[in-house]
Amino acid sequence: MKLRTYLKINSICFVFSLLVLAICLFKNQKTLPVFYLSVFLAINTGWSLIEFIFRTRFKKRPLFLQIKIAFRHSFWLAILALGLLLLYRFQVFYLPNILLLLVILGLLESFFYLSDKRYSEIKL
Repeated sequence: MKLRTYLKINSICFVFSLLVLAICLFKNQKTLPVFYLSVFLAINTGWSLIEFIFRTRFKKRPLFLQIKIAFRHSFWLAILALGLLLLYRFQVFYLPNILLLLVILGLLESFFYLSDKRYSEIKL
């Protein structure tokens, strides 16, 4: 997939998920799975675009690696936000649960960071 195609699809998905999120919020239906899916997609696509733009401006690396890192970071952020929403929804929004979620996501990110051979060649 070309970079322009990826960015166009990502932008369209971001706008569509924001529209669905706005509809869910205006109809006050926050318990539907559509609400949680639209929150996940909005955060994932939006942060991916923002981080990709930031990475191309300030860090000189191959574009494919930057897209991969930006998408992975946006995925973890969306999982974190969705996890916090679900913890609040099921009334288990307590500090130990939040810390456990953060530790799990941190361990997953460090696993991906250490398992990729390209990071050893590039200095952060």
